[in-house]
Amino acid sequence: FGKLSQKAVDAASCLGMITMPNRNPDTYINAGIAVQRLWLQATELNIALQPMSISSFLFARIDDDQFEGIEEIRSGVIDKYKIVKQLAKLDTNEKDIFFFRLSKVDEPSVYALRRNVEDVLIIK
Repeated sequence: FGKLSQKAVDAASCLGMITMPNRNPDTYINAGIAVQRLWLQATELNIALQPMSISSFLFARIDDDQFEGIEEIRSGVIDKYKIVKQLAKLDTNEKDIFFFRLSKVDEPSVYALRRNVEDVLIIK
């Protein structure tokens, strides 16, 4: 993990990972559904969910043996991935798809302005 990711991990109340049996398009759709449900439930409980996307992207490149453009950090990423897999007790056939951190937060004091769906969604 880079310095920013390491600080985020160190400050997290909890780390989590969505795993799937493989990395194919259907798996990513199902993982997205799981993430959406998790995120909505966390929000309802005043728990902030922050994706740690760079980790998931780098770990997928290890599984695919694709290091073009990141050769200089290859060994460090591989070492971190081994640690994460060991800590998460991943089976050899399990693939980490989405890595995130959770933190307890107060009720929001300001809400984002939202447009009505009808104003932005056009169905023809």
